[in-house]
Amino acid sequence: MALELVAVAATLVALGLVAVYKYLTSPFSYFEKQGVSGPKPTIFFGSWSGAWNKFLGDEDMKNVKEYGKVYGTYDGRTPNLIVSDPDLIKVVLVEQASNFRDYRSSCVKHNLLHNALLAVSDSQPPEVKDVLATISSKDFFSKVSPHIVEAASNLTQSVRKLAEGGQQVEISKEVTSFVGSALARSILGLPETDSQFLEACAAAFHVDRPNSMVAVIPFIYPKLSPLDEFILKKKALSYLTSKIQQVLTEKKKAEVGEKKGTDALDVLLKVASEVTKVDDDVTEKVVRLSDEQIVSQALGFILNSSLVTRKLVAEAVYVLASKPELQDKLHVELVKHTMDKPSYEGLEGAELLDTLVGDLLRLYPSEFRLVRQCASEVQLGSVKLGEGHLVSVPVFAVHRQDEYFPKADTLNPTRLSRGSSEKLVDYTFLPFGQAGFEGKSLVTQYGVLAAKLAIAVLVKTLKFSANDETKEQLEFQKGVTGVPCLKPISVSAEPRK
Repeated sequence: MALELVAVAATLVALGLVAVYKYLTSPFSYFEKQGVSGPKPTIFFGSWSGAWNKFLGDEDMKNVKEYGKVYGTYDGRTPNLIVSDPDLIKVVLVEQASNFRDYRSSCVKHNLLHNALLAVSDSQPPEVKDVLATISSKDFFSKVSPHIVEAASNLTQSVRKLAEGGQQVEISKEVTSFVGSALARSILGLPETDSQFLEACAAAFHVDRPNSMVAVIPFIYPKLSPLDEFILKKKALSYLTSKIQQVLTEKKKAEVGEKKGTDALDVLLKVASEVTKVDDDVTEKVVRLSDEQIVSQALGFILNSSLVTRKLVAEAVYVLASKPELQDKLHVELVKHTMDKPSYEGLEGAELLDTLVGDLLRLYPSEFRLVRQCASEVQLGSVKLGEGHLVSVPVFAVHRQDEYFPKADTLNPTRLSRGSSEKLVDYTFLPFGQAGFEGKSLVTQYGVLAAKLAIAVLVKTLKFSANDETKEQLEFQKGVTGVPCLKPISVSAEPRK
C-alpha cells in the first residue's frame, strides 16, 4: 500500500512538473510560427539565460548581426520583438504610438514613481502635457542654468584640489556629487546639499548584484518582483518624495521674493493653478497640477539627470582626456561663446560641444533598449503581436550600425554637424532613451543641458589628460545592470593658465 502511495505521489509530482514546464515554454513557438528567427529561449529565463555574465549592448549587437533587423526573443515567457528597422521604429514611436504604452513605468507599483517615469519617457497624460506646454523652455532653462553652473563650479574646485594635490581624479565619483548638487539647487532651490540627498540621487537605476541570477527576475517577471527597487531604492524614494513635498509646502507658504521663479519647483508652482474670473466679486481658483503631479515632475528631473547627466559628463571628460586636440578645439570654442561664465544662452553657439555630446549619446546611449508594451493586438510588419507583448528597439545596437553611421564604433562629432556629408537616417538616432527620438519635455532636455554646462565649466578651467590608470577604452559593468553602467574612470587634470 505504501509503495502504491509513493508511486501515485511520484506520478502526481511528475505530471505537475510537466504541466509547469509546458506552461513556461508554451509561448516559445510564437515567433517561429510566424517565420521570425531569434536566439533559442530556455525555461524560466526565456532569452535572458546567462544575462548575468554578459553586457547587454554587445549581446544586442551580436543578435542583430546574426538574426537581422527583426528577430524574436522572450522575456521569461513574454514574447519580445526586437526591431532595428527604421520604418518599423517609426510605426512604434509615431504612426501607431497610441497602441503602445511605456513598459518600464507599467512595471512600477509606486504611483509617484510611475508618474515620474512617465515624465522621463514623455508619455504623460494629455492634461499634464497641456499644462507643461505653457512653460517656455527657453525661459525655464535660463532660470535654472545659473544653479547648474554654480554646482559645476564646485565640481571644478573639487577636481582642481585633487589635481593640485597630485592625485588622480576618479571623475565618475566627482560627477555623482555634482549631479546631486545641481539637482538640489536647480530643481528644489536648496543652496546646500546634504549627504542624504546625494546618496538618494545616486541610488537611482542601481542593481545590487548584477552578476546574480536573481537580478534577472524584475526584468522578466515584474509581477513577481516589480522594477521599483531598480528605478529607485525604497529608502531613497521615501526620502526624496518627502523632501520635495517639504520644499513644495514651504514655497507655497512663503511670500513672493526676489528669488521666486528661479528653480524648477517655482516654475511648476506658477503653472499649477490659474485664477478664473467668474464675476466682479467672485473668482475661482482652478487647480491645473496637483501637489502629487508636481512632486512626480521633480522626481522625474532627478531620475533623468541621474541616468543621463552622471554618465555623459564622465564620458566626455574621458574622451577629451584621450583626445587632446579635440579638447583644445572645444576650449577655444567655449572661450569664444561663453565669455566669463558658461550659460544656457552662451551654449547656443557652441556647435562642437553640441555635436560632441550628440555623438557621445550615440556611441554610449544611456539605455540599452527602448521598450514598449502592446496595449492591444498590433500588426507590426509581417508580425502579429498580442496585448501585453513587447516591442524593443535595441538603441545601443542601432547606434553602432555602420549602415547608418559610417565607422560607427568611432567617436566623430562632425558626423552630427550642420555641414556634415553624412545623411542621418530617420529613427536611427534615439538619444533620449525611453522618450525616443524627440525628447521635447523639460525633464528630458534638462539632463543634457546639465551635462553640457558641466562640461563647459570643466573644460574652460581645467585641462584633462590620460594617465597610467586611464583605460584604453570605456568599460561597462557586465550583468543585469538594467542600463549601461560605467566602471570607474581615472584621469589627470591641471589648471589652465
